[in-house]
Amino acid sequence: MRIYLLIISLLFSFHSFAEECDSTRFGANYNDAMSRLTALYGEPAVADENHCVFKNRLFEHDGTTFNEVRCKFKNQRLVEERFYKTAQTKRIAVKNMMEMKRALEGQYTISEDYEDDGTAFFCGGIAPTGIGRLFTISVQPRHGRWVTLLQYGPFNYKN
Repeated sequence: MRIYLLIISLLFSFHSFAEECDSTRFGANYNDAMSRLTALYGEPAVADENHCVFKNRLFEHDGTTFNEVRCKFKNQRLVEERFYKTAQTKRIAVKNMMEMKRALEGQYTISEDYEDDGTAFFCGGIAPTGIGRLFTISVQPRHGRWVTLLQYGPFNYKN
């Protein structure tokens, strides 16, 4: 009986954990998600039924300033958000990634893995669907520059 109660309490705590994080907007229908996203980031530079892009200003998220936010939709539901922070060099991008990791590890369990070139990347949190990770923090080249990427999703919602 104790084990049964423990399992039930763990399930409820995982559920409430996923509900408390920034991921509560994931899975929202297109109109609700766009309303929330525009309230957070302003008018998108590009928007259609599959994605939207916010740029041409700075965006604050979890104590970090980003240059661009990209959101993806699948079946009219928000399934992914990507936050990009541009850096002059890979070393600066890695430093930014480590700062993000330190900021998030107080709130989430984070695991570390390595790219083929030995560069670390981090995954953490629990996906709002209850299966998989909430986010990944990595460094990558993009449009001829280095960026630190904080990516939520993509999450797989059943219709």
